[in-house]
Amino acid sequence: MKLRSITLENVRRFIDPVRIDGISDGVNVLSAPNEFGKSTVFDALRALFFVTHGSTKKDIKHLRPHAGGSPKVSVEVETAEGRFVISKTWFGKSEAKVTRGDVLIAQADEAEAWISRLLGGGDGGPSGLLWVRQGLVGLSDGEKNEQTAALEARRDLLSSVTGEVEAMTGGRRMDAALARCREEILVYATATGRQRAGGPSAAALLEVETLTRDRDGLVKQVTDLQSALDERNRNRRELAELEAPDAVADRKARLEAAKVAFQAAETHAGKVQAAEQAVQTATLIAGRARQELQTFREVVKARSEAQTADKEARAQLEKTAVTLAEAEKNLADAKNAHDAAEQERRQADALLRRVQAKSARDRRAELEERLEKAQSTRGKVEAAKAGSSIGPDEKDMERLRGLDSALATARALRDSTATRVTVRYASGRDGSVVHAGKVLADGKALTIHSDTVLSLDGLGELTVHPGAGPEGIGDVSQAEADLAEALKELGVSSLEEAARAHHARQHANPRWLSWKPSSWLMPRRASQICRSNSPACPSRRKRRRSKTCHPWKRQRQRQLSTPRAASSQSFAPKWRWRGT
Repeated sequence: MKLRSITLENVRRFIDPVRIDGISDGVNVLSAPNEFGKSTVFDALRALFFVTHGSTKKDIKHLRPHAGGSPKVSVEVETAEGRFVISKTWFGKSEAKVTRGDVLIAQADEAEAWISRLLGGGDGGPSGLLWVRQGLVGLSDGEKNEQTAALEARRDLLSSVTGEVEAMTGGRRMDAALARCREEILVYATATGRQRAGGPSAAALLEVETLTRDRDGLVKQVTDLQSALDERNRNRRELAELEAPDAVADRKARLEAAKVAFQAAETHAGKVQAAEQAVQTATLIAGRARQELQTFREVVKARSEAQTADKEARAQLEKTAVTLAEAEKNLADAKNAHDAAEQERRQADALLRRVQAKSARDRRAELEERLEKAQSTRGKVEAAKAGSSIGPDEKDMERLRGLDSALATARALRDSTATRVTVRYASGRDGSVVHAGKVLADGKALTIHSDTVLSLDGLGELTVHPGAGPEGIGDVSQAEADLAEALKELGVSSLEEAARAHHARQHANPRWLSWKPSSWLMPRRASQICRSNSPACPSRRKRRRSKTCHPWKRQRQRQLSTPRAASSQSFAPKWRWRGT
């Protein structure tokens, strides 16, 4: 018996299956550090060969791991009859089996008997002395059954070799045997132990080598001939099957049926291809029709919006006309107020000349206060007039709306005939279509007016060249240029800004546009003239001064030099002192 491999499972530290194979003839050394399981392997081997699978002794319990489980040990042995696998499991579902390949040789008690016969006796016979547990130093160590087995093995070994030893150790017989052995050895080897040249052993070795080569060649020839013979037999069987009348007739019938089916399939494929082409053409026509329908709906919608915008513009025009009429009326009222203020100023001049010197100072202060109020009121009136005249009027807004409507119409007509590209991505796609650095959305149409490059991931680039389009379509660029020129003339950047300026012009404060002077307002030149008997008149202090009061003239010149005085110089007092 030769041991070839060992497998342990649930044996102490080896919970998962562990296999030791590659055991060859001769001496095999199992080397590993301490506590790595070398003794466990030998204890498991001893249990496999000398302990029954139904045993629950202490030695078997010591094989169980700390986590519990059923220890299982199996070995592969080689005998003269071939290779066998011996396996045992203790505790739980205990069993013992001997197999050869996939064939079960023995199990349970029969397997135990088979192992016993393999070892040469129930207790292993003399071979039992070779299985010594680690730590045993004599036949009296170990458990009682181990001691008994060791003594029986020793007794059998002594009884079997005693007679032979006594026969060989008896005087001349031993010397003759030794001399004969030396003679036989000298035939095969020299006195130094080397192989004798030309001796029987050298010839035998040479013959062994020659026979080995011949055997290898014959084995190869046999293998090749066997393979060729198997191939010939297989070809003969196939040829016989192919040449059988029934098989030939069946193949012909199947061939004819296949030809008919092939022709029918070709006809059907042609019909299917024609149908697919018709479906594809109908799909393209339907898609084009849907695009044209969508374009027509968009044009109709744009036309409806344009009509609505036109109605709103007309209503706004009427409203603006009413506002203009009101503004003109307010302007006429302002002019009348201005004339009335001028008349009252003249009356104030005449009244001022009639004021006595005693109340001239107080009256002058009162008139100056009224003058300030009049100047403030007139400034507000002028601001209201200026606000009503700044920004686009209704005519300008009507022109801007017309240009914007023309631009929208030109764009709608251009888009209605422009090329459109719609991408439908397949499910599980990896790439996408990119235009101008942006990924095209699934199902969203892209309107193309000029040559456009689409990037296809993993494929390359697709350039779309749209047609020139039908004649008679409005020029979008010209419409945009006309609208930009009109906005530039009005000093605005967009239609929204023009609408805000127009709104500000329409909503100027109507209170000051319809302002009329009241009875308390001081005339514009009421404080320009004073009588010579006024206490404030410098000529009263200096009768001999000239006709004009030069210091006040210089003051008036300084007032006129300021922007406010220059803008409202019609209200600035012009003093002229007259001496008596």
